[in-house]
Amino acid sequence: MAKYMAAPCEDTSLSMDQFKGWDCTIGLDLAAKVDLTAMVKLFWEEKAGKRHYYCIDPVFWVPEDTVQGTENRRMADRYQKWVESGHLIQTSGAEIDYRDILAEALEVNELSPVVASPIDPHGAANLSHQLDDEGLNPITIIQNYTNMADPMKELEAAILAGRFHHDGHPIMTWCIGNLIAKYMPGSDDVMRPIKQGNDNKIDGAVALIMAIGRAMAPLPQRSALESLTDDDILVM
Repeated sequence: MAKYMAAPCEDTSLSMDQFKGWDCTIGLDLAAKVDLTAMVKLFWEEKAGKRHYYCIDPVFWVPEDTVQGTENRRMADRYQKWVESGHLIQTSGAEIDYRDILAEALEVNELSPVVASPIDPHGAANLSHQLDDEGLNPITIIQNYTNMADPMKELEAAILAGRFHHDGHPIMTWCIGNLIAKYMPGSDDVMRPIKQGNDNKIDGAVALIMAIGRAMAPLPQRSALESLTDDDILVM
């Protein structure tokens, strides 16, 4: 195991409005309903033959009972600070309501077409069905070596080359800083993300890696029939 990467450079001038109409991938790391849940919105473009990624306005949720809890005062204090600064959404009660996540995904889709929604399979069946019903293309991603190694390497390369851009969100920065790469036995190239200690959350980083993985994959091709509008005439 090894610390994964240096902190990426940030650009606080970036905003969602700049990416209106761009294709978007949203990565969803649901973790447990009683803890941190993350949605990462990822955009990308080709510049001088290189792909640049933009991680803008990630959203994090945590239940009110966790924020106000006394069992882990260190984490509760951290969460309270982010709730007060507006970087963390505190939901009512003891667990996350996934309807809040669906509502946020639909709001993103109104601004920028969501072409894929890679999602952690933990407890995600109902939310996946709802995302699918809305045409947001949910894709279950098991967080193993096969699925995570290539996007982890791409993220690292993009950070080192200045191809990764983010808006300075403090929870995202914290999650990336907590990320540890666990290498497959006998390999120094194949890895998956883990955290070191329960308090070192990586949910945002995992959601980002899943989003990059989908951005790297070829998008499904639409058929000619699907692309027709009401004004088109089909000659048989």
